[in-house]
Amino acid sequence: IEAIPHAMARLKPLSEKLQEIMETCDPLEIEGVMRALGVEQREELLDVLKKLKEDPASTGSRAAASRSARPWKMRAGETLGTGDFFQGMAEQLSQALEKEFHQRLDSELSRVRLAYAEAMQKEKESFQQQLWQLSKEILSKEGVGEADNEVAGDPPEKLGEEQLHSFREAAELNAQVTQLLARQRSYLDQPKVTYCQATALILKDLLKRTENLLEYCHERLSALTCDFAPKNMAGLAFPVPNVRPAVETVKQVKQQLRFQHDCQSCVVKLCLTKEQVVEMQDDDFMMDYDLNQEVSLVLVDSLVAYPLVRLLFEDADNKVYESVSGLSGSVDHPEDVHFVNTMGRTGVNITNRGCLILPKTVQLGEEWTISVWTLAPIDVADHTYRDLVDAPNSQELIAVILARGRLGNY
Repeated sequence: IEAIPHAMARLKPLSEKLQEIMETCDPLEIEGVMRALGVEQREELLDVLKKLKEDPASTGSRAAASRSARPWKMRAGETLGTGDFFQGMAEQLSQALEKEFHQRLDSELSRVRLAYAEAMQKEKESFQQQLWQLSKEILSKEGVGEADNEVAGDPPEKLGEEQLHSFREAAELNAQVTQLLARQRSYLDQPKVTYCQATALILKDLLKRTENLLEYCHERLSALTCDFAPKNMAGLAFPVPNVRPAVETVKQVKQQLRFQHDCQSCVVKLCLTKEQVVEMQDDDFMMDYDLNQEVSLVLVDSLVAYPLVRLLFEDADNKVYESVSGLSGSVDHPEDVHFVNTMGRTGVNITNRGCLILPKTVQLGEEWTISVWTLAPIDVADHTYRDLVDAPNSQELIAVILARGRLGNY
């Protein structure tokens, strides 16, 4: 009897708190709380609600009778009163609401993080675009032409993700260097600058850093690689992996192609055929051509399989370039060796003491062949033969007779 006033005093604020929570609860949250209750608690609550509906005025006495008939056991020998019942239900409801709160909080945090990442990416792209625009404006002020200014402009179309990132970083580096060089320095730019050891040390260090930057650029140019796969007339691809277009010439790629596809005996021609047929020249770098175009491969069988030496005589300034080794020889008495170009057919005319020295000695086997192209007709005049291969002993040289309708050995 003495405990009843205290229980009722505790019950009122708990009931008010419970009523406030219930009024602000979502039906789904109430259902979640109900599911979280124990079986006995759920039956007791349903019993109370049923009696409230039947007779709201007599709820207190009937609920008390129900409690005395079937008390809840929380711990051994402990009986819950009305205050404990509502307190327990309020605590479980509070826990369920707290759980729901944390779930919604996690969901909102995930959404905020995603929105933040998207906003940062857009900000980064906008910043990079501003850098490119700044570089473009600086280069324009410095008088750089449009053709030389492509690197500072918008990226080319149809770039992959890795290509786009590397382009942006290179453009950013170019903009930073260009901006640095474009700045005017009132004292340091004077024709004569008063000596200071500290200034000299700084400039020395800057020179070293500039050399490091130059070395870095060379390394990065060598690191730019792509897979190159020209196709022959039948559409068959001849892939050459890891081509370095910025540092490798067309000639070097042709040599790789011959070696990797076992066609050393063939003459290789690479052509671009997008608008008109353009043959890729040996001394050009691969980057001098648009490799996004389809490249056609032409293989011409040579008269000699697996040649050890091949002199094409295509360059007037490098007459003894040997295409198999990729090396150049020398000329004895160059005044007697003349480059010839007749209707696009090139060669050399060797007279008097003129002699071509190969870049390295060629070891011949038991059987060998020498194949020579010559421009006909030849004006023999007083010379009825030509030395094809010289030798220390005049009886061991290889000569070609060019007289009396004969073409053969000496």
